[in-house]
Amino acid sequence: MQSLSAVKLNLYEQIGYLMTGAVAVTLVLWDFQLADAAKAFPQIDLGQSVLVFIGAYVAGHFAQVLSNYVVPYPKKSFSNLEKQILKRVREYLSLTCSDDETMGFTMMLAQTSDTTGQVGAFNANYGLYRGWSVIFLCQAIVMAVISVLHPSVWSAPWGQIELECMAEASAAVSWLFLKRAMRFNRYYRSKVFQTATIKLATEDH
Repeated sequence: MQSLSAVKLNLYEQIGYLMTGAVAVTLVLWDFQLADAAKAFPQIDLGQSVLVFIGAYVAGHFAQVLSNYVVPYPKKSFSNLEKQILKRVREYLSLTCSDDETMGFTMMLAQTSDTTGQVGAFNANYGLYRGWSVIFLCQAIVMAVISVLHPSVWSAPWGQIELECMAEASAAVSWLFLKRAMRFNRYYRSKVFQTATIKLATEDH
């Protein structure tokens, strides 16, 4: 069962990279098309679609790396109940470290003990929406810069008002995805402590 959960986790992660990269590549191609530069991209046939697939996968990795700097993993204080669970994890694993360090071991304990796949799914969704949030933030910045430089670098029949609206819309989508990411992060944190608690209770019996 644990090996199946590991496969699911790995699948969630890889799909997350691909979907994040696919959105990034789509926005880049869309921007070039709006700028009347689509001729720079040849028609993609079945063989070339493999390269696009690989490109999206690689772009997804770069987007996630960028996300680590733009949206660092949220650090929250521990509740009294969470501190009790962390203390039990330290005793179970014979650790002598701080709560923050013990949290890392608790995450791993939950990952290896999760039979439902929810721990990995929530964490993968957190990374996915965080990546999308950063991508649309970059899109908003690009549209804002182009609206300032318009029309010297923009030949499409879009005026400054339309470009500013696109920048604002991209920023709004980025914010919505960030809120969604933070929600999945809360789900993940809660599920980590729940799964760890069940694991410790099972060992006690």
